[in-house]
Amino acid sequence: MNTACINADAHTAAKQEKRMKNILSFLLSTLVMFCIVATVALPAGAQQQTAPPPQPGNAKADEKSAAAKKAAATQKAIADQKAAKKAAAAQAKAAKKAAKKAAKAAAAQKAAAKKAAAAQKASADQKAAAKKAAAAKEKATRKAAKDAAAQKAAAKKAAAAKKAIADQKANAKKAAAAQEKAIKKAARKAAKAAAAQEASAKKAAAAQNASADQKASAEKAAVAKEKAARKAARKAAKKAKKALAKKATAEKAAAEKVFAEQEAIAQKEAAEKAATAEQQAAILKSVAQKAALAKKKAAKKAREKAARKAAKKAKRERKRTTAGQLARTRIKEGEQAIIDGGSRIIKRRNGRVIISHDDSYRFRSASTRRKVFDLPGGRKRIVLTRPNGVRIVTIRGRKNEIILRQRHLPDGQIYVLIDNRDFNHNDRRRRVQHHDLGPLRITIPRERYIVDGRNASRRQLELALTAPPVQPIRPDYTMNQIRRFEHLRDRMPRVDLTNITFATDSAYIEESEIEASADLASIMKDMIARNPGEMFIIAGHTDLVGSEIYNLALSDRRAEAVAIALTNYYGVPPENLVTQGYGEQFPVIWTTEAERLNRRVSVRRITPLLRTSGR
Repeated sequence: MNTACINADAHTAAKQEKRMKNILSFLLSTLVMFCIVATVALPAGAQQQTAPPPQPGNAKADEKSAAAKKAAATQKAIADQKAAKKAAAAQAKAAKKAAKKAAKAAAAQKAAAKKAAAAQKASADQKAAAKKAAAAKEKATRKAAKDAAAQKAAAKKAAAAKKAIADQKANAKKAAAAQEKAIKKAARKAAKAAAAQEASAKKAAAAQNASADQKASAEKAAVAKEKAARKAARKAAKKAKKALAKKATAEKAAAEKVFAEQEAIAQKEAAEKAATAEQQAAILKSVAQKAALAKKKAAKKAREKAARKAAKKAKRERKRTTAGQLARTRIKEGEQAIIDGGSRIIKRRNGRVIISHDDSYRFRSASTRRKVFDLPGGRKRIVLTRPNGVRIVTIRGRKNEIILRQRHLPDGQIYVLIDNRDFNHNDRRRRVQHHDLGPLRITIPRERYIVDGRNASRRQLELALTAPPVQPIRPDYTMNQIRRFEHLRDRMPRVDLTNITFATDSAYIEESEIEASADLASIMKDMIARNPGEMFIIAGHTDLVGSEIYNLALSDRRAEAVAIALTNYYGVPPENLVTQGYGEQFPVIWTTEAERLNRRVSVRRITPLLRTSGR
């Protein structure tokens, strides 16, 4: 910015200098022209005045008058010439002064321009110096950082070496202390033995002294003998003391040797134990790894088997009703079409196409016993009994639709999972309609209302599945109402399984995608263990490519494939899952092109909406 200002000032100074030069040149040219005009005009005027027209009358008088006039004219011309010269001189002086002033201004402008150029150069030099200083500073900073990192690494190495030396010193000190303790113990033992020997010697000497005293009173002649005996006893005691000291030294040396041998043996035993423990740990680790690998292989084999089974079933279903047949299927209002070998029914009602299917095959397994009982009115009661004593009782209507589904536990408790029975006219509570709800108002953050399964943590998934309705609502709705009306389902938060991406025209799930849903399955199992009446709806969706009927059937298969995967891979009870396909009705992105985000499956907990769930 300073450089720009300096350039502008220099440009303005040069412009003003040029303007002043032009003004000075104009003034000088004007002055010269004026002088030329004045010089030419004065003699002409004098001639005109000296030659007046002839007048009649006296010649002498005329001559006198003419001479007087001529003299007056001459004087006047001289005066005018002087005045003109004075004016010219004044003008020349003014012009000279103006020229000097202009020259001075031009010089000042030139000096200012030079000053501005010098300032510009100084600014450029300053900028270059600043750049050079910044580069040098950056280089010094990098060098300082490098030196600091090297110093830090050296400090770490020194600290590690210091710690190792300290550990070695501590270990040596411990070993020396233990050795010194053992030596002191042996010395104390030897000193104790020497003290006992000395006490016995003193006792013997005392006994001898007593005997000598008794004999002294009786026999004075035995004094010399007694003295000799005492002297001999002292010598013996001294000799015994030396022997005991020598023995103590030998015992101390022997104790040190024994201690050293014991310590070597203990170290050897510790090393052998450590080696044995390491071998055992390695063996156990190898066994555990082998067991884990075998378990992983078995689980993978089971998953592959389940996946192959699901793929075969999907393939069979695709063979039953091909994409071409579905694309050609047309349903009018009130009509229906049966597809996939009779397992799915597509209806058009109130301008909307709805799909329903028989989910009983999801409950069948080799260990489950199945019994069917006929009821009045063409209804059937189907009882599935599992090895753990749990019974799933389903009542179906004449058109194979679910009327009631219950879970009977071995302790006698009964949980109503699905209740689609007709409204009882004597029970006003059950006459609640879905259009009585009013507008939906979501007051929680969007990321808690619609959770992205790919990026969500286990805690976020758990909060979404255990959350209450976003608005207070009475549990007064049937499963058919929840399946059919989205503003009922929208009362509950949902989890979009974006980690499961379906290929175009496919309901197949990759094994890696199933493994990514482990947290979701674990949370669902925990919730069902706490409340066996928990219910979840799995909704399938497609993009807008293809016919309406085909997309509806494809979305239903996708929801069903996720439910089968959750049951076969993770053991989520199938009776706590309901599936429903919605085709292209609720896209995330409105586009007629193929869009991966629209080919999705979502999971919702619907327990708080069901009128008899959990009782």
